Amino acid sequence: MHRIFYVSEILDNVFHRLEYRDVEVGKQTLAGLARTCRAFENVALGVLWEEQAGLVPLARCLGDAVQERWKPGLSPSDGLTGSRRQNEKKILYCRRLPTVSEWKRMHRYAKLVKTFRDFGIPYPGQDQAIDTSILLAIFYHCPGRLSLFSNLRELNWPLLGVGKDDIPFVTRFFGPKLEQVNFIGRGDMELDLPIMDHLLSCPLLTTVSLCCRSRPVVTLPIRDLLTTSFRLRYFFCKTPLDSVHVQALAALPSLQVVDIHLSDTAELPPLLLAQCDHAFPALRSLTLHVRDVVEATRFIELSPLPRLTDLSLAIRDQSFPSSPTLIQTLGEVMARQFSTTTYETFEISSQCPMRLPWDASKAIQPFMLQPFLKFQAMSSFKLDAQWCYDLDDAFMDVVASAWRQLHSLRLDPNGSWPSHRVCKLTITGLLPLVQRCPCISDIEGHFEGRVPEMSDTDRPGNGYEAQDVMSINVGDAEVPNTRAVAAFLSDVFPQLDFIFCWEDEETNRHAGRWGKVVDLAKSYIMVRQQMKTWYEKDEAGSETHGSETDTSGIS
Repeated sequence: MHRIFYVSEILDNVFHRLEYRDVEVGKQTLAGLARTCRAFENVALGVLWEEQAGLVPLARCLGDAVQERWKPGLSPSDGLTGSRRQNEKKILYCRRLPTVSEWKRMHRYAKLVKTFRDFGIPYPGQDQAIDTSILLAIFYHCPGRLSLFSNLRELNWPLLGVGKDDIPFVTRFFGPKLEQVNFIGRGDMELDLPIMDHLLSCPLLTTVSLCCRSRPVVTLPIRDLLTTSFRLRYFFCKTPLDSVHVQALAALPSLQVVDIHLSDTAELPPLLLAQCDHAFPALRSLTLHVRDVVEATRFIELSPLPRLTDLSLAIRDQSFPSSPTLIQTLGEVMARQFSTTTYETFEISSQCPMRLPWDASKAIQPFMLQPFLKFQAMSSFKLDAQWCYDLDDAFMDVVASAWRQLHSLRLDPNGSWPSHRVCKLTITGLLPLVQRCPCISDIEGHFEGRVPEMSDTDRPGNGYEAQDVMSINVGDAEVPNTRAVAAFLSDVFPQLDFIFCWEDEETNRHAGRWGKVVDLAKSYIMVRQQMKTWYEKDEAGSETHGSETDTSGIS
């Protein structure tokens, strides 16, 4: 065998690609490779057992101590066909206690598991593939059970049907190398299990995620979990939190990324967070799910966030803000609280199922976004709240001058904009971005397809090109002159491949015309590239011919 097959890094890379196309076939292939030779065995087994969805594969390692039986009330005569459907009707149970050799075989493979995804504990209403007798045997009779999953890195744990008496069962998964735990609960289930001490014993744990399916307000023992000695860096919680929990979060010295939901009924008392001398000292990224813009503004105003660089706001209110100037107030508060030289990303979105009708009195004007222009290092700015907007090309010129490091710009293409003849934001407004923002790669907004008339000798971009822009989102903007717009885009965006627009003919009758713009632009781009190649060849040929002429004259 070639010596390259003895390099474990190469084998690991190749074996990981086997499951990309078909998981079932990939697992069968890995099992066959593990039995091929000793050089493949350890690497193939490591990839095969690296990620598991439950305890069924490990339970089958116990040999004939585990057997299958039909679920109560089911039998082979139920009429379901296919091996997979037949397996869904069966359940594994423990007919006797495993022997020492069977325990060792299961231990060998358990130590290879690094991730448990969608791990299921049997509870009413779930298709039980494994009986509780196996769980009891594994976690109460298995020798050396404390190190059963010694290499486990990530655990998704549903807190369903688990009581205080089952704490030993849960904590068997908390090994010394555990890095991420995702708790999933039901609406009537409180996370009141005293398992926090076991989490604190995991020295590498950096990510904790709390998710409740119906997202009620529940009592979370976050104060027990979030202690100053806990080196937590990432915290995600879909269960609404009150001010006490937020204050506990603020005391963590190493917290860097937070994604939380604020409760609608919770009130943040004045100076609650400001009283903390070192609140959120290391926080860099914050995703905040709040009721409205007013609540988000107040939270930011009360929270000292000296190192924050990324802020994402998700608004639950499905109506317009009471006043469009609220976005201006939010920007002014952010400019006071955050560093204007290091802040990079801002995003605001809403859960509105459909855009609201145009209302000029509630439209966001360019001056309302002026406070955000103070952030010199802004690389991503996204408005996706489906509000009303009345922006123009002059605003794009100011944006390009203020944000020279801009990578991504989204000006709510799904929001409400003025009609085609009234809207002042056009494709021409993209020129300042191309000329002053060399890193721009993502552009979205309601850009009307209007370009100024130019002579045949003028280039729209004056030689400037955005090489990284491959697609543009224009929402339901109109395009009266497809050829002129295609000629403009082909010169400014030489890599353009697609234009996103609304496909609904009732709301956007110009969707088909934007498709013609893309087709024409691609053709124009090919012609431009061909002409450029010919020009370069002619220039190279003339220089060579000139040098030969000079040499003959000297001789």
